Amino acid sequence: LLLATDLPDDMADERDSREAAMSRLEPALVAGAYDRDKRRSLRFNVEETVRVAESVRDRLSSDNWRVLARLGARVGGGQAAEPDLNDTLELLDDVILALVAAAGLEMAHMTRDDGWRFLSLGRHLERLAFVGATLDAQDRMRDVADVEGAGLDFAHDAVDKEWHVVVEDLEH
Repeated sequence: LLLATDLPDDMADERDSREAAMSRLEPALVAGAYDRDKRRSLRFNVEETVRVAESVRDRLSSDNWRVLARLGARVGGGQAAEPDLNDTLELLDDVILALVAAAGLEMAHMTRDDGWRFLSLGRHLERLAFVGATLDAQDRMRDVADVEGAGLDFAHDAVDKEWHVVVEDLEH
């Protein structure tokens, strides 16, 4: 969804029909997952994460390293020659599972000190930034495609909850 905020300005032109907008959105989303050269792409970020993890491998648990290595292998290769939206959605599902596993391992093995609080605060700020970008993309897509709701109404409540957690963390 963050890639939707990077759509060309001409896509926001009211002359674009919903079909034209959506026909350009799908290839942009697929490319955004697999493009190694785009800094905001999934593949670029996973490969960079694995690269950095390799440099501190001796400080990672073997379970954490195994999850990250599998994630890198899944994203870095083995995709169809011409991935489509279904391939991309399957990849995203696998990536979400791997990232949840890595986050769980990180939280289970980390001492709850100031470093943990700082990491937790950063995670909440990242969530707020993501939800804000998602809401912006939702508004842009509503303008372009005349889409109502798009199933993202939950995001308003999520922002409110995350903001309260950030404020509580800052007060401690």
